[in-house]
Amino acid sequence: MQRRVKQMCAAAVAVIAVGGAVCAAANTLERVEAYLDSVPIEYNGSETNVKALNYEDRIYLPIRDISGILGCEIEWNNDERSVTIENDEEKISGYEELEISEETAQTIADAIFLQLYGEDFFERNPYVEIWDRGNYYGVYRTFTDSIWTDGGGVVIHVRKSDGKVMDLEWQE
Repeated sequence: MQRRVKQMCAAAVAVIAVGGAVCAAANTLERVEAYLDSVPIEYNGSETNVKALNYEDRIYLPIRDISGILGCEIEWNNDERSVTIENDEEKISGYEELEISEETAQTIADAIFLQLYGEDFFERNPYVEIWDRGNYYGVYRTFTDSIWTDGGGVVIHVRKSDGKVMDLEWQE
């Protein structure tokens, strides 16, 4: 699907480039024969049909339609015969940047603890502390009620942006 979006963007740029070349040529327009076509466009799982021109085996898509599909705003400056496209990355990406919660970080860390050390690990290390370290959480498991005692424990660092386990270390 990303390939298809890249092709759409390339076609949009081509439309702008061709339009700019025509405008730069002192408004010398040349009549051409092209075919009107309907092209299915799929973006983020939604499909819509867009009317397009087929000229010399190339598809030219209307920039306004493509910009709308991609969540961009478009302006036409008639005096300068130019197009301005503005995008909002949140709209284009289709999601806002998310962060996992402390509870999710603990669930991820506990799944790793279970896989590595078995169920009895939780009985031996019932106390949990979660540290917010900016872009990751430190999920600490120990057998004492405080990490500041000499009991030691295990900490797993879980990245906030995607829940990826960064590392595991023993604290002594």
